[in-house]
Amino acid sequence: RSFEKANVCNPLQVVTDGEQALCYLQGEGEYGDRRRFPMPAVVFLDLNMPKKNGFDVLTGARQNPALRGTMIYVLSASTRLIDISRAYELGANAYLIKPSRLSTLPEMMKGSCAFAAHVAGAE
Repeated sequence: RSFEKANVCNPLQVVTDGEQALCYLQGEGEYGDRRRFPMPAVVFLDLNMPKKNGFDVLTGARQNPALRGTMIYVLSASTRLIDISRAYELGANAYLIKPSRLSTLPEMMKGSCAFAAHVAGAE
């Protein structure tokens, strides 16, 4: 919903847990059809997910050579320095703290997508 409110028109794929996230990123199972499930330019990754947490997904993604260049933004409510440090150590490109007012989340998403597009265009 935040992406819609921010008028981000890029295709958006959503998974509901960490296992699905890894399967999607690695193209396993139903996610092997890259026409239906294209590789993302940017991944917004929550730390608190069922089955596998965001750290597990980040570790798995960064161990896959094909995903090393994929931009992964951790999006979390956690402000704990240990979580932020660990995310960067595991290869996160950015750590975004969810705003306390959800009404400001669309602007955060819009800015993050604009930055990612700028970086992708510079490569």
